[in-house]
Amino acid sequence: MSAHTPQSDSQPQQTPKHLILARFINESTLAVRDEVRRLATSLIALVSAFETVLYLVDHPDLRKGPLIGSTEGVLLCVLEIAPLRGY
Repeated sequence: MSAHTPQSDSQPQQTPKHLILARFINESTLAVRDEVRRLATSLIALVSAFETVLYLVDHPDLRKGPLIGSTEGVLLCVLEIAPLRGY
């Protein structure tokens, strides 16, 4: 959808900056999904399906056990890189 395409009142209009952020979140999600697929089967079972990488923020159970370092690393990367994507 173009940034200039009219949208319904229920959806906020996306600016080019929002499109960049959305692309970053999407690409980050794809990268994390790829990494999850590469995990040992026993670890894959610990990660439930997620829509976006931001899902990890709302699921503190993933920040415990054997995936604590990986999960917090992903969240830290998203937090640090996201602001740079707008420039």
